[in-house]
Amino acid sequence: MAAALLASLCACAAGLESDTAPGAVYLTSVESALWPPAEEAVYRRTETASTCDCRSLCLMDTRCQAAGARLLSSGRFSCRLASKRKREAPPQTPPPAEEGAWFERGGSPELSEVCWWEESGEAAGFCGRAPDCAAIRKLGETWSGYRQVQAAGSRVSVICDMDTDGGGWTMIHRRGEGKNTTYDKTEEDFRAGFGYTMGEHWLGLDSIAMLVKREEHHLRVDLWKGDSFTTATYDLKLVSARDNRYDFVKLSGNATDGLAEAGHQGFSFCGLPCTFGGWWGYEEGGEQANLNGVLNESTGKWELLWPGELGLEVIQRAQMLLRPANFVP
Repeated sequence: MAAALLASLCACAAGLESDTAPGAVYLTSVESALWPPAEEAVYRRTETASTCDCRSLCLMDTRCQAAGARLLSSGRFSCRLASKRKREAPPQTPPPAEEGAWFERGGSPELSEVCWWEESGEAAGFCGRAPDCAAIRKLGETWSGYRQVQAAGSRVSVICDMDTDGGGWTMIHRRGEGKNTTYDKTEEDFRAGFGYTMGEHWLGLDSIAMLVKREEHHLRVDLWKGDSFTTATYDLKLVSARDNRYDFVKLSGNATDGLAEAGHQGFSFCGLPCTFGGWWGYEEGGEQANLNGVLNESTGKWELLWPGELGLEVIQRAQMLLRPANFVP
C-alpha cells in the first residue's frame, strides 16, 4: 500500500505544484518552502531517487513537518526530514529545481511543531522557542497562563494573556499580589529579572529590550485601586538599549498618563540599601510614578505610585504587558 502511494505521488516529479498532476490531492499538504529544514530538528536522513520522493516521504510520515532534498554526485538525492517548521526565518534562495528542493507541511502547526529564529545569544539560529506570546497566539493557542519563550539569548518563563483585547500579550511586570515584596534590588537584578512568574515578578530589562527591539510594541498598564480598575495603552519605542531609554506615547485608556515624564529617561537604579525600586527616570524623593514601589519610611511599607487627578496615588495592584503594535488576533 505505502509503495503504491509513493509511486502515485511521485508521478508529479515534473510538476510538483500542479493541481492536475496524479496524486496532487495529497501533495497540497506539503508545500515548497523559502528555507531549508532546521538542522536541529532533522530526525531522519536517507537517499531518494528524486526530490518528489523526498517530499512524499515527508507527506506519509506524520512526524515530518519539513523536508529538504539535495543532489548527490551519484545522481541520487540526500533527503532530510525534520520534526519542526521554521517561523520568522530569513528567506533564502531555493536551489535550482534539478539540484534540490525545500518543503514544509501546510496548514496550521501545533506549538510543538514549530521552531523560531533566534537573533542573538548562545541560541542564535534554529531552533529557538517562540519570541513572545503574540507568536504563540498566532498559532491558535488561546489559553492564558505560563509559557516559555526565547529572549535575550536564553529561555525565559512568562505569563501570556490570551484573553484581553484579542490576546497575545506578554507580561513583563506584576505587583501587589497580596505580598509586601521589596524591590530594592541591584542593577544586575533589574537587568536579569526576578520574582515568581506565577505571582509578583519583573521580567528583566534585557528581556524587555530584546522583545521591543525586534519591532514596535504596545505597552499595556493595568491598575487596581480599591474597587476601581483603570488601564492605559502606550506606543513603545526603544530609544537606547544601553541605558534602557524608551519613548512612551499614550494611545488610549482611562488611566492617567503616568509615563509622561518617563519618555527618553534612562532607567534609574538604587544602591543598596534602597528606598525605591528601579524605574524610568525616577529620582529618590521625587514625585514621579513608580510601579516597582517606593518605601514609605513612616509605615515601613513599599507603595506602588501612579498619578491621579490630585497628585500621586497609592495603587494596590499593577501589571504591565507587551504586544507587537502590528498584532492582529
